[in-house]
Amino acid sequence: MKYLPQIIALLLFSASFTFADVLGGVVSVAGEPIAIAVNEQTNRIYVACRSANTVTVIDGNTYGTSLVPVGTEPIAVAVNPVTNKVYVANYAASTVTVIDGATNATQTLLVGSQPTDIAVNTQTDRIYVTNNGDNANSVSVINGITNAVTTVSTMAWPISIAINEVTNKIYIGHDSGSFNSQVTLIDGATNTSTPIPIEGGRSYGIAVNPITNKVYATSASTFSVYVITEPSHTVQTVIADTSPRDIAVDPVRNKIYAINNNADTMTVIDGATNSTINVPTHDSPWSVAVNPNTGRVYVGRCGSPCLGESSTIGVYLGPLSIAALVGQAGSQRIAVNKVTNRIFVTNSLASSVSVVNADDASITGRVLTPTGLGLRNTTVVLTGPYGIRQVATTSSFGVFTFTGIITRLNYTVSVQSKRYRFAPQTRLVNESITNLDMIGLE
Repeated sequence: MKYLPQIIALLLFSASFTFADVLGGVVSVAGEPIAIAVNEQTNRIYVACRSANTVTVIDGNTYGTSLVPVGTEPIAVAVNPVTNKVYVANYAASTVTVIDGATNATQTLLVGSQPTDIAVNTQTDRIYVTNNGDNANSVSVINGITNAVTTVSTMAWPISIAINEVTNKIYIGHDSGSFNSQVTLIDGATNTSTPIPIEGGRSYGIAVNPITNKVYATSASTFSVYVITEPSHTVQTVIADTSPRDIAVDPVRNKIYAINNNADTMTVIDGATNSTINVPTHDSPWSVAVNPNTGRVYVGRCGSPCLGESSTIGVYLGPLSIAALVGQAGSQRIAVNKVTNRIFVTNSLASSVSVVNADDASITGRVLTPTGLGLRNTTVVLTGPYGIRQVATTSSFGVFTFTGIITRLNYTVSVQSKRYRFAPQTRLVNESITNLDMIGLE
């Protein structure tokens, strides 16, 4: 994939939103929402609220909420859509709360000290929890059928998890020192662990491409992303930018997106060549998520840092990057519902979740003569901010259509004709437009 040399950032400012907007509204939740996960089968969203010691459950159809009490300081949440179970890592309690998605009934499981991340292998019904406390140096493995817990030893400070469900391999990043760290590989069939040495430490983000069988681990200490090719454990170093943190993979397009928290950029890696570009983002980018169905990438922010100011969420569309100010404060984590194409963003200091309606819009209309007849084979041009441009040719009845339009922007439609004059029309596009008629002037 080729990228234009210019990457464009646009900020849209607004104080609040209704559910009719593309930023589909704001849902109030319990105190300090810090992690979020979606069950695409039930259209339920689960928000771990750290200071409230609860999970807020959002109904994705009505946006109604319910509260489920969990352990002290819940900071990570994961869903098994196959079993309709939700798993919540409670940092201060050193427990995992299991929520039955059908009834919201709970069970509490004891795991290692200070669990920080949690992930589910839906193929094996195993749940993996990093235990980051002093001398914990382990991952807890939960049997989703029996709730039995097994401990797998790792090196110090395990902090992030990625699972390849195709190979049943689990990869653990570590927050251990600046250099000479490792990614721990756990064989899901045997629970045996193998260290994969990497040069840098502080691997806050780790992700897997199951199609290429490659693993991507950030290193905030060496400003790099380490690419591990499996099953050979071959490691390649890709230079990113200052303090790469979160990372996400689009397996369909074989693109990798690493957020550079101190550089205010996102490194885009071509998975085939390891070539990179750095895309400017809003300041203090904190998290990243991908919808592989649409190819869109969403970047969350952490305030300044994580202070009581409004935060933004960036939408990356190949050569175009747009950041829309959602008007809520605090650090952001992002969850994507690929089925409904809705994006959910936590706002930790505002005790809310912003809902982004990620559907594109279209514009359809007709080019007409002064007497109302359709004008065929006529060029119609759509222009938007920062050089956004599409060109269409009218049908035999004078009909034109533009698709894939990013909403909440002003667009101008103009007609190129040697026979008639046409006045350009400018519209703020919040939803699809179906009757934009361009009428010629003598």
